[in-house]
Parts: sequence; structure tokens; C-alpha cells
Amino acid sequence: MPLRVTGSQESIVRYTFGPGDLIVINGGTDNDIEIGQEYFTRRAVPFARGSVNRNNPATVHTSGWIRVYAVDEQLSLATVTFGCDTIEPNDYLEPFVLPNIPDTSILRPKAQRDNYGHVLTGNDNRTSFGRDDYFVIDRGSNHGIAAGAQFVVYRDKLEPDIFLVELAEAVAVDVGPEISTLRVTVSREAFSSGDYVALRK
Repeated sequence: MPLRVTGSQESIVRYTFGPGDLIVINGGTDNDIEIGQEYFTRRAVPFARGSVNRNNPATVHTSGWIRVYAVDEQLSLATVTFGCDTIEPNDYLEPFVLPNIPDTSILRPKAQRDNYGHVLTGNDNRTSFGRDDYFVIDRGSNHGIAAGAQFVVYRDKLEPDIFLVELAEAVAVDVGPEISTLRVTVSREAFSSGDYVALRK
């Protein structure tokens, strides 16, 4: 059972929490939780309605982070120290570790043209992206992708005898077996879910 937000320590039932609120989590000293520990609060947001599975993957939404205020054996109290969004009951916890954003190489290898991936979605299932946005593609370590890999984003205008249109540049910041999260480093034009990505290699 993962550590989760279960509610608040107030006399009324609440379903959303923000900075300064005192919340309850379903773990204590039995789970090696100590006062002062910090955690991200996160939840999975599936691409479509229904359960998360291979055909309906999800993005992980970080709703904020918290600091443990008091503990007993099975429950703990924590204060919300930062909110990216509202924190909600059932958000799960992960240890607070600042992300390591890879540097973008000054080298610009040619983009592969025989192995296109696709833009899937972004935070909160966004479908349109520009500079400094994050988005998910359907390529991962099983396809030879590693953190720091560079990509070009293209669009097929579906017109005969023309090249793909180059829209943006991006770099892989988080890589899983089947999907990766990219950050847009250069945007010449907004792009959307369904556009192509090509690995620079």
C-alpha cells in the first residue's frame, strides 16, 4: 500500500488542500516516517477515462509537496509547503528529491527519418505545447532513448511532395521503458498531440 494523503485534521470534511494546510497521511513510524521528512504529492492522470493500463497510459501530475509535522505508529500529520495545484485525498507520496535536468548538448546530430515517434500529451492532458513546456512521447529506453537525448518535432501537412514541417526542438528529461518526458527547448510554432518526433542521433 503506497503512502497517500487521506484527509485533514479539521472538524469538517475537505477534499482540497493548499499551502499551510495540515493533512493526514496513512503511514507513521511503522513506515520509517520521521518528523521533518519531505514528500512530493502526486497522482496519475490517465489519457482517457478508465483504469491505467498499457493501452491507456497516464501522466504523473505533481500536486505539491509536504513536510512531516508529527508522527505516530500508523499515521502522520504533514504541512503543505508548496502547491503546484490543489492536493487531494488519495494523492500518493514520493520522497522529495529535486529533479536532475540534463544539459542540452551543443552538438546537433542529424535527426533520424526512419523511426518517428509521436507526441502524446502533457500535464493535465494538455494537447498543445510551446517553449519550456513538458510533453510525453511514445518512445523510451526500449527504443534507445536516454536522458539528454535531443529531438526534432515535425508536422505532416498531408500534402503530396512536400517535406515535413519542423516545429520545435526538445530534450528528454525523464525516460521510461515505453514513454519519455521531453522539455521544449526551441519552439518555432506551437505543436500538438499527434505531431511527429525524431531522435537526433
